[in-house]
Amino acid sequence: MKGFFLSLLAFFPVFGFSQIVDSATVAREVDSLIQVSRALAEAGNFVEALEVNAQSEIIAFEKAGRQSVLYGLCCFNRGKVLYLKGDYSEAEKWCLEAKNCWDQSIGTKQSNYAKNLNNLANVYMAIGNYDKAKFFLLESKDIIEKTLGKESLDYYWILHNLACWYANINDFKSAEPLFIEAKEFVEKSLGKEHLDFAKSLNNLALLYLKIGNYNKAESNFIEANSIIEKLVGKDHPDFANSLHNIALFYKEIGEYDKSEPFFLEAKKTFEKKLGKEHPYYITSLNNLILLFLEMRKYDTAELLYVEANAINHNNLLIVSKYFTLKELFFYAQLFVQKTDEYYSFTQVKPYLEAV
Repeated sequence: MKGFFLSLLAFFPVFGFSQIVDSATVAREVDSLIQVSRALAEAGNFVEALEVNAQSEIIAFEKAGRQSVLYGLCCFNRGKVLYLKGDYSEAEKWCLEAKNCWDQSIGTKQSNYAKNLNNLANVYMAIGNYDKAKFFLLESKDIIEKTLGKESLDYYWILHNLACWYANINDFKSAEPLFIEAKEFVEKSLGKEHLDFAKSLNNLALLYLKIGNYNKAESNFIEANSIIEKLVGKDHPDFANSLHNIALFYKEIGEYDKSEPFFLEAKKTFEKKLGKEHPYYITSLNNLILLFLEMRKYDTAELLYVEANAINHNNLLIVSKYFTLKELFFYAQLFVQKTDEYYSFTQVKPYLEAV
């Protein structure tokens, strides 16, 4: 988890597929299942979400065929669920499957096709492949601008994700105006009492934190956290993410005692709602390690190092089945780095404790 929220565009399927018998009925049935799957995924119930989506896939495949718009929609939703689950290699696979379906059925100049490109860009950003991410973001932006226009909510999503791309490569000067434009647009379109507005605030806060504007960072974090708690409650991954960002803020300004309870609460919710294999849980674990090192709680930090190392090792074994050699090399480097950090820590821990 890089810290910045990314936006997965929603699809609004058009009913009326000539290759389907009673197409409107089938499309409504598939869309209903997808909406249930989406709601389950956003609540962190990924196994159930994938099971429901599998039902929609069967219906779409049997009634419309593999190259249909409807089956592509099912593939897209599976990719979205897997992205939220943190299984980026599988998410890439299913987003590409949706792209292939729509290459054949709706062409490459339609808004739904562009939305899937945006989601592919999110996947590539998550695994650190920023070249591919930028390529798909810009292609998506061009199509959305031509088909829906700059006043559409979908165009806002593209701006928002392009800002995330700039922020993740540390080009904060380019990111800031895009984040502000996106925030103002979503406030105008959806109002302040909306999760998307809260996420825009969170992203601006993270940006300000990274450039050292702590007053603006704090005010945005607090406002975002209040909105998210009101909309989804405390037992939700989005609220945990908000707590995690507040913890980062307090850690950055050296208020470690304030930071710790926020990190611990976020970690607890990530584990409960997403599981220990999810990138959000692993990120919270790594940040807690850094915090405990700063606080000189070396025994606690060592325990978390052991847990994080085991999870990273298992994840490397999983992704090795799906990634290209370049992507696998990137992840292997990260694992070696984490392993070296743990080994170095165990070597210097006695000296740290003595000091």
